[in-house]
Amino acid sequence: MVSKDRDFRDSHLLRGAPRRLLVVSTGNISNDDLLALFNQHLTAVVAAFGEASLVELRSGELVVHDDE
Repeated sequence: MVSKDRDFRDSHLLRGAPRRLLVVSTGNISNDDLLALFNQHLTAVVAAFGEASLVELRSGELVVHDDE
């Protein structure tokens, strides 16, 4: 699941649902900027889900959260 809603992050951490989650933490940006960000980080996002079930895409970085 891809969401900008932090409630999904809380649900993932507390109940493990959704099973995999990409949290987009960019604040308000244009659709064009959001698409550019996804294009820039798509390969890294896919690879990150091989390591973890919670990944966060920020304006300047990709954060892979440990599954511990």
